[in-house]
Amino acid sequence: MLPDPPTDPKTKTSKTPGFEVIKIKKGLAIYKQSRSPFWYVRCYMPFEGRYNQVISTKTDSEREARKIAEDFYIECAVKKRALGGELPSGSKPAKDLRYSFSSVADEFLEDRKRHAGNNPKHLRNFHDTRKLVDAKNGLRAFFGKRDISTIVTADVRDYMVFAEEQSSKGSLSASTRSKHLVTLNLVMKSAYEKGLIGTLPRMPKQRTVDNPRPWFDSKEYHQLWLKALIISKEADKAGDKDKAKRFAEVHDFIVFMVNTFLRPSEWANLRHRHIKVHSTGDTPHLEITVSDGKTKPRVVYSMPRAVEVYERMKQRTGQERDNYLFKNQYFNRKTALSKMRLDFETVLKAADLETDGFGKKRTMYSLRHSAIMFRLLMGNNVDYQTLVKNAGTSIDQLHRFYASHLDPRMNLGNLQSFKVKT
Repeated sequence: MLPDPPTDPKTKTSKTPGFEVIKIKKGLAIYKQSRSPFWYVRCYMPFEGRYNQVISTKTDSEREARKIAEDFYIECAVKKRALGGELPSGSKPAKDLRYSFSSVADEFLEDRKRHAGNNPKHLRNFHDTRKLVDAKNGLRAFFGKRDISTIVTADVRDYMVFAEEQSSKGSLSASTRSKHLVTLNLVMKSAYEKGLIGTLPRMPKQRTVDNPRPWFDSKEYHQLWLKALIISKEADKAGDKDKAKRFAEVHDFIVFMVNTFLRPSEWANLRHRHIKVHSTGDTPHLEITVSDGKTKPRVVYSMPRAVEVYERMKQRTGQERDNYLFKNQYFNRKTALSKMRLDFETVLKAADLETDGFGKKRTMYSLRHSAIMFRLLMGNNVDYQTLVKNAGTSIDQLHRFYASHLDPRMNLGNLQSFKVKT
């Protein structure tokens, strides 16, 4: 058998881990998943408004799969004419609009909105969910008026092909694919709980690929906060008091974040009333109550250096209990987050630390990553359970996203140490 020809340069190809889609022409594509060596055909007929039955080509040859797809497309068109425009029975729109996917999705979103109330975290989750429902490559665009009781696992796979193909980026990350499936499952569960469907379609498993965030080693961290301080002092010398103040705050922000394990989404809503200072004893620290973050509310215990930084911050913002720790002048905390991000990126660029050695772009999140990495590298027999609880993560996350960076050479002294000489 001759090898498969190279992909036509005009053909749109998208790849994500475990998933590949090749668009042959408008309305026709083949795709392959890691769990099967065979190509599948997906055919979209504009006059029907949905995907036809997906078929397996039973071949791993792209060339043969393309031919089968073309034949299938013609077959679908012929069947449509023979049926006089009738939709296949399993894909008819719901006779009662209450049973349409769109109506069920609307009720589901209303329930989520009521549940969110005025809670900022819940409201963010609600808006994210609504986007996945109403996006151009979202659930409503694909299922629309479809009778929700006719949706089966094969339709779910079709939907993921659709979401992939219609994405503005031409592909979906593993995490985004998972979010699409989670949202679909929630809508279907809502229908099940209301008695609209008797069974739930099985959601295809998605293979995830860990993507650890870049961090700063100790030398880079020192270079980063020093650059912020230099920018501030140079601005002050030039008479630009506003810029000097801004970048002095960025300096304190960098040091504070690396010494508190906080996420970017957590610092923006911190007020002085969330902080207790413990400055006496052998271990001075801040006791920080985090209630508006990614995880459930928790108490964070800082490293000693965060105490001195916090004292400067109180002088900058005033000590009123309801004043914010950073960017207190902005009532809109999204604006505060955006302003700090821009100033932080300015320092990153000035320090030539925008990317790590692998070319990965650094962000404010890299400060949290650095905080945890420093504890793993420099801590004296740090207890993992204590660390993950303080940082609001898990042992699994610690191993997948942090410990993966560790090289035995980074802590060779501990590796080679002995309690008793042998």
